[in-house]
Amino acid sequence: MEFFARNTLPTKLLFSERALYKEYALEEFKDLNLCDFLYKNPFYGKLDYNGYVITPDETSLGQFSSTDSSLGLQFVVDAFDMFETKFISQVAERFGIKDFNSRYINFQVRRGWVGTNEEFFEYKDAIYQSFYSQISVDLSIRKKLCNFKNFVKFYLEFLTSVAESGTPVTKIGYIKSTLASPNISGLVLDLGLNQDAGDDFSKQSRWIKDKFFNVFVREAAKNGFSLDVNMPWRLVADFQHPSMNKFLQQQGLTVENLFDVAYNKVYETEYYDFKYTILAAYNSFVAAYGEDFYATHDKKGRLMVNKITREYVDDSAFRLFPETYWLKNYFHLRNLEVGTYLTAPQQKNLNRRIINSYKNQNLDQALEKMEKTFIKLHPLAIPKVRQKYFNYGLLDPSTGLYERKNRNLIGSNDEKAVTLPTLSPKPLTSLNQGPSGNSSY
Repeated sequence: MEFFARNTLPTKLLFSERALYKEYALEEFKDLNLCDFLYKNPFYGKLDYNGYVITPDETSLGQFSSTDSSLGLQFVVDAFDMFETKFISQVAERFGIKDFNSRYINFQVRRGWVGTNEEFFEYKDAIYQSFYSQISVDLSIRKKLCNFKNFVKFYLEFLTSVAESGTPVTKIGYIKSTLASPNISGLVLDLGLNQDAGDDFSKQSRWIKDKFFNVFVREAAKNGFSLDVNMPWRLVADFQHPSMNKFLQQQGLTVENLFDVAYNKVYETEYYDFKYTILAAYNSFVAAYGEDFYATHDKKGRLMVNKITREYVDDSAFRLFPETYWLKNYFHLRNLEVGTYLTAPQQKNLNRRIINSYKNQNLDQALEKMEKTFIKLHPLAIPKVRQKYFNYGLLDPSTGLYERKNRNLIGSNDEKAVTLPTLSPKPLTSLNQGPSGNSSY
């Protein structure tokens, strides 16, 4: 069977072609527990067992031997280096040393771990540039932004409008969206770069039809690496696979403590980053518009030119607002991007509980209480809901997403096709339209 889906196809045809690829492209490997970030488990490696957004602790990373720069969690690196050595040896023993002209023989890690700081920095800058593109052409707005206090209020209004449009504004929201690559987990490695994941024909002809594809996928699975169904050049470490045990143990890790030891919870630092991002945005604004001049008239009707002078600020400027002000606004933005659809009374009640936690305990306790409110999975991650749209799916909230039990496909081929809902916030289409090079943060 040939697969012809590509993003340029008409919607109805694209849907049917995508469905064919999903069901049949790798049907013979369905017993191998292949990874599927699109339909099956989009949060793998992004959430811990309790649902908190996580990123690898950089001290837990190591470098793959087949590359000069690609990194992964050290136990993943060790496991892959062992698999690579074994696989090449097995091929050589069976077929001799030849130029097989195979992507699965002459392979190396082209991309491993992707750091969220750099990636999210660029994303935040895109949001700021969208904001900047508005105020740069509107002096009437800039007149109001005469100091940090006024800027904060206006910028928070802007971030609210961004979040209301379905676009994440915090790192937590960004990581949970499809905007953040699965590679941020440190569990993912790519054997190819600049491949078109939307072109099913290319995937099939260049990768799936490779004469060593079958043996590579099966040997990788034996060694604890699952192929990404939608990107056959990508391997994902299945840390629960028995073959991974010894590599985990070598790093003092277990399946149970992996996320506690080798990862950090993003919410523990994101609130502070959120505040500093706004401060940095203001200083970027000052760099571009340290002064503004505008014409006006005095009481006698005489023409006058007024001048606004803006000064850079440091973190002492945070004290212009009480901490509760920052908490309330952060909670508001998190609630919008999570899409919990709380009623006004529910929001007010939760907000009050978080503020009381801050006043009666401390800021860290308040942030923990807030995040516990938002760790519930998106409705489309709940199995019964996903079954309605996708006919199958493995996301089990009771086990924190991670379960190796095989699930049978639900539904039949004669079911009516449904339109796939958007699983993530809308991509940034307008945020790159602002001027570049004026200021950044």
